[in-house]
Amino acid sequence: MHIVETDLICLTERELDIVSCVIHGRSAKFIASILNISANTVNYHMKNIMRKLNCHTKDQLIDFLELSGQYAFIDKKYLQLTFHCNRRPILLG
Repeated sequence: MHIVETDLICLTERELDIVSCVIHGRSAKFIASILNISANTVNYHMKNIMRKLNCHTKDQLIDFLELSGQYAFIDKKYLQLTFHCNRRPILLG
């Protein structure tokens, strides 16, 4: 398991994938589809992310990431995820 760590953020690679989707307003169902995991697993990771970063809402999470100086890095991660997902079908049903 890879850990992404900066001065303010210590997230696993999977948590980083999920955060990158959340900052773009993606639902748990959509995130689950592109990461090929269940929506329950996405929600489990979100609880861990929120606990680690001491955030209680998605707005607080986004504010935290913007202030951390890591927003651009996380945004780039989302672009990489969506690029790879465009190469395979996404099931939303």
